[in-house]
Amino acid sequence: MCILHTADFHHNHGWFDWLIAQQTKFDLLVLAGDLLDMRASGRQYPLSTQVKEVREKLAALKTPAAICTGNHDIWMTNPIATDVWAEGGWLKNCRRENLWIDGDIFKFMDEHIAVVKHNTDRWPARASIVVVHNPPKNLKTSVNACNKIDFGSHDVARNLVQNRPDFVLCGHVHNPVAWMDSWENTTVLNPGFGTGPVPNHIIIDTESCEIIRVIAETKKHNQKTRRFSLTPVCPALSRRKTDHNHLIIRKIRNSIYWK
Repeated sequence: MCILHTADFHHNHGWFDWLIAQQTKFDLLVLAGDLLDMRASGRQYPLSTQVKEVREKLAALKTPAAICTGNHDIWMTNPIATDVWAEGGWLKNCRRENLWIDGDIFKFMDEHIAVVKHNTDRWPARASIVVVHNPPKNLKTSVNACNKIDFGSHDVARNLVQNRPDFVLCGHVHNPVAWMDSWENTTVLNPGFGTGPVPNHIIIDTESCEIIRVIAETKKHNQKTRRFSLTPVCPALSRRKTDHNHLIIRKIRNSIYWK
């Protein structure tokens, strides 16, 4: 199975259009929260407008997709007004065949996948892959590389220890110290947040046991995207196929990526 894992689109129309254009290359799309941008929810882009536009983008997805809410996607219900989109209700309304959202657990190509709502304190048991916005606390995927603050979740960390999935696919921390980390046999992946015309994303191939991270940044930062390097073994994939137990990171310039 080939999985595209990305997160933190924050109402970026270009990134949604890219996802729609690229979708047929993958078996499963994973969007790990923060589809909306709470910071831009003023007069120009009120949340009602953002919800309408993002729902239209999601309707164009034909490839199976697992999508969870992030902190930008959930707001509290107004006690004196009815808001059907509050508490992640707008995404819940997008649920359809082959589009799984908060609270869903499903079997897909021999994997049991759970999609977890933001701030949910319990995960379903027996999932091999968990899609959740916040990374677990005390891993490099949750620590901001600039200020070294850990923005991870204690609840996610506790559920990881209790349920021990093969993969946790998350987002939230835009500039993590590391895009991959592990706890015992669980691999945690966070693609981070980029500045380019396409989102940072991770491609997971469970057959070839390869994971590729792609960064496509602006021309100003192109010099940072030309390196190719190897990382340590990924526990989840190395258990599945020991003769392909390496990870490859590819940091690709826009000009190369689009060829």
